[in-house]
Amino acid sequence: MIVPPFKKKIDVLAYLVSEGWQISKTALYDACTDGFLRPDKRSGLYEKAAIDRYAKKKLRRQETGQKLDEEREERSKRREEAEVRKVEAQAAKAEHELAALEGKFIPRADLDLELASRAVVFDAGLRSMIQAQAPALIELVGGDQAKIPDLIEAMGAATAALLSDYATTARFQVVFKEIREVDGE
Repeated sequence: MIVPPFKKKIDVLAYLVSEGWQISKTALYDACTDGFLRPDKRSGLYEKAAIDRYAKKKLRRQETGQKLDEEREERSKRREEAEVRKVEAQAAKAEHELAALEGKFIPRADLDLELASRAVVFDAGLRSMIQAQAPALIELVGGDQAKIPDLIEAMGAATAALLSDYATTARFQVVFKEIREVDGE
């Protein structure tokens, strides 16, 4: 849209506001008085090019409240920050992939299998401990309820020993057998 030159300052104000510039009537009149915005010497009209130059140098945008230079700087700063975040993310991804290639991570399936194996070993050890120590525990208390604290202490010590064995980094080998159901059974 081509805008003809403006004769009146009020028309210049309407144009600037319609173009998204933040300006009041008083500020426009002050700009004209201070010589920032002048009419053409020959025609006495306010030319669009001169108005646009004034706006870009002196005014702020309505939507952002910033001058064009500030907007450009802010956009540039955000672009640089985004680029830094992108590069950092790429570096972190590359480091993670390298660590995975070096075998520093355990695949999820292997971890789940390891935890399941340890649970089976713990369960078997606990059951075995109970069966193996049942006669000694009965003898320890001799059916006497007054000796319950002794029983609790003995069971705690046996459990602590089992948990100590369980908490090691030793490898366990557990064989899982698949159980298939047959129709009709």
